[in-house]
Amino acid sequence: MMLKLPRILVVCLLFLINLLNYMDRLTIAGILSELQLSPSEGGFGITDNEAGILSSIFVSTYMVLSPVFGFLGDRVPRKIILAVGVLVWAVSTMLCSFASSYSELLVFRSMVGFGEASYATIAPTLIADFYPVEQRATALAFYFTATPLGSALGYLVAGEMAYLFNWRWAFRVTPPLAILFTVILFFFAEEPPRGATEVVPLSMNDEAEDDSVDGDKLNLRDFLTDLRLIWAIRSFAYSTFAFTAITFVSGAISGWGPTFLQRMHCTDAADAGRCKSEINYKFGIIGSITGVAGTLIGAVLSQRYARSSNSNSDPVICGVGLLAAAPFIYLAVFLPPISMLYTWISIFLGELFIGFTWAPATAMLLYVTLPTQRSFAAGIQTLTSHLLGDALSPFIVGWLAGNLYYNNDFTRGKALQYALYPTSAFAIIGAVFFGISAKYVIGDRRMVEIQEHEQIGSAGVLPEPSEAYFGQVSSSLELTEGPIPKDTDASPRPADQIS
Repeated sequence: MMLKLPRILVVCLLFLINLLNYMDRLTIAGILSELQLSPSEGGFGITDNEAGILSSIFVSTYMVLSPVFGFLGDRVPRKIILAVGVLVWAVSTMLCSFASSYSELLVFRSMVGFGEASYATIAPTLIADFYPVEQRATALAFYFTATPLGSALGYLVAGEMAYLFNWRWAFRVTPPLAILFTVILFFFAEEPPRGATEVVPLSMNDEAEDDSVDGDKLNLRDFLTDLRLIWAIRSFAYSTFAFTAITFVSGAISGWGPTFLQRMHCTDAADAGRCKSEINYKFGIIGSITGVAGTLIGAVLSQRYARSSNSNSDPVICGVGLLAAAPFIYLAVFLPPISMLYTWISIFLGELFIGFTWAPATAMLLYVTLPTQRSFAAGIQTLTSHLLGDALSPFIVGWLAGNLYYNNDFTRGKALQYALYPTSAFAIIGAVFFGISAKYVIGDRRMVEIQEHEQIGSAGVLPEPSEAYFGQVSSSLELTEGPIPKDTDASPRPADQIS
């Protein structure tokens, strides 16, 4: 009999793969200065505009393919999608280390997005099916601590490999480890049924015995119908716009932050290598500490205040975190010419408050969508947030910096500083969208409970989707001990969206 890993070890493997995932994402940021060296010095001599494209091209393929893998993830075995995706990602990353020109590096980097799109949309839904809602925020928090740790290691490892050997070795660290962990996961982890940990009250007043959800009994719809229904969930839509603002800020700061500080302070050619390595190290250490601390604090707050379906705490936590982060993001860009000490303090606090959003935002996505829509919803959110977020921000910052440098009497450091200033405004925009999402999340979460209960039916018989399912007067409410008024803040699901 083949050994089956317990769920905690499966989540640990998902954590490790996610760690490598984010190490790989931030590799370019850690070696950007080396890539901008002339060919005679070992680089490709790329401009700021080209550097912005290189940072964005991976995200472009990643975001376009995420909804496709999300749609498949709700319908076919998720371990297969995950394994194939990680294999493509690992091979593509290794190929980056053999690129002989900027064009080749651009092509190989775009292929990396294909693999990561499959993993990022699938992993959170697996965790959701391993842990019930009252434990889910903690499990997701552990998983998402890999984001700051991996990002920090991406800067550190890439910078150190470039310093000790050359920039090509920065791409040769993650692929073998990613393949190893994925092989273990594929052969020894048992995939849980979709919706395995969902529990729906037999009485929608929550006073009767609970009934477990079997995801295999929930209705599957076609691509366009699911797409329309998911976007009709207003708390999902507004939180997706908010998450887009987060990725815009994160993409700009993580993609250009180390380079900006290096241009401001590593002006002595004789000491440039050590100076750049030191900035990468500090940037990475701060990112890892604040990311882990912020993610865990956000998860604890979510676990404490958002367990009830009558709570809108998750979007409130995210909004407050972004509002708190905004002034420190601005100061992190403003202060480097004045004081590096206060710059590092501002970076620390800004990243700490941004970290509050990761676990609550993901938990909210999972409980306002059905188990058979979650991978697809995650893919849609990934597409939107990256299309208008970190696929765009590195390119915009690079384009602005290049134009300011060539058309004004600016140093390259000053041009990049001015190009980074607008990022703090996007944190405020994200907070506003989370505030709007808070108005709808209670009704949408309640509607999911009604939908799950109605679709399961009695004795496991699946009813056809009805008008009640999409927000009209639900026949399932007859099961309650008293009438439940329709929630005017629940997102409408019109019956004419059924194909």
